[in-house]
Amino acid sequence: MRIACSVYIAYLAVTMWRTAVALPSSAQKAVGMRALFVTTLLNPKAMLFASAIFPASAFAVPADYLQTMSIFAAALVPIGFLWIVFGAALGIGRLAWLSPERVQRGASLVLATFSVALAWTTLH
Repeated sequence: MRIACSVYIAYLAVTMWRTAVALPSSAQKAVGMRALFVTTLLNPKAMLFASAIFPASAFAVPADYLQTMSIFAAALVPIGFLWIVFGAALGIGRLAWLSPERVQRGASLVLATFSVALAWTTLH
């Protein structure tokens, strides 16, 4: 499953990199509900967290589960807040140097790095 997730994430990274140049002149309509639903179903994050990030004992020992989920929730709140601040700064033009193309290319590099790391830890 990890290898399948790694390949899928690599595919997404390549696709994002290739489509980044089309962003500024894109005449496509906004993402529809069907595309959003399919993308959500194909999102491998839950499987990756369960198989690679959370310790196996979190699913066997109730105390470990509570501790793991508490740490995860404690990390999730500030990370979510930082994403909100980042989005607000983009929205009001404070980060004018950060074009949509650069954001998409950066996200593509992050996905590629994560894909390679996931494949590496799985195969070694």
